[in-house]
Amino acid sequence: MEEVICQRCLTSNQFHVVKSGPHVKAICDNCNQYIKFIPQEKEPPKFYFGKYVGKYVHEIEDIGYLKWAVGNLTLKQPMRDAIQKQITSFENLAR
Repeated sequence: MEEVICQRCLTSNQFHVVKSGPHVKAICDNCNQYIKFIPQEKEPPKFYFGKYVGKYVHEIEDIGYLKWAVGNLTLKQPMRDAIQKQITSFENLAR
């Protein structure tokens, strides 16, 4: 993680985090002022359709279903990329 510096008191890496709606913000431990929003890790894509609804793409081992989904459905790019990555990982294992 990059260094977090409070612009008010110039304290470095002394902060706590607070949820603020969907965001996480850094608050200085020294002067209790807002520093900045902290980037959050994104959750891996989950299937929102079909027989694997609610499961993460990386948990699915049914390569036929994965190939069908990527070839026949209109998917958002992150979902399409995750499915393609899973298919490629299985194809690499088969070699």
